[in-house]
Amino acid sequence: MPLASLIRVPSPFGDMVVEWGGRVLSCRPVAPGDSDLQTPGEVGLGRELEDMLALRTPFPGEAVPAHPRFPGLWQAVREIPIGETRSYGDLCRRLGLPSSFARTVARALGTNDLCLLIPCHRVIRKDGSLGGYRWGEALKKRILDYERSLVR
Repeated sequence: MPLASLIRVPSPFGDMVVEWGGRVLSCRPVAPGDSDLQTPGEVGLGRELEDMLALRTPFPGEAVPAHPRFPGLWQAVREIPIGETRSYGDLCRRLGLPSSFARTVARALGTNDLCLLIPCHRVIRKDGSLGGYRWGEALKKRILDYERSLVR
């Protein structure tokens, strides 16, 4: 496998760092201290990543990894339509788990290494509040508001 490159890719939510090694290995917001980041053009990628991070193009289903504990988790999250949300309990039912697993599923979502690409930001608490988000609740709210504006 080729060495992975760290690429700075613009998104509507600020620049993201994409780890690329022939496929997307991880994606997260740029953090203080990130340096030596390449651009998509420097590694031979077109607008594909920018379109995925702007939520114009879905992340390819075949590129979605299996979650080690809940094999269908990432695919189930990926199937939540843009501009919509589901509760942690809804996600449990979709996976055939009892609703008592909602906190366990929430913790599993916190391991998502593919910010925006696997849209765990679309999973909220049953009372409609946002719940947690690995990259901060403020970013989760911005992403959800942006998605809702796209489908109006």
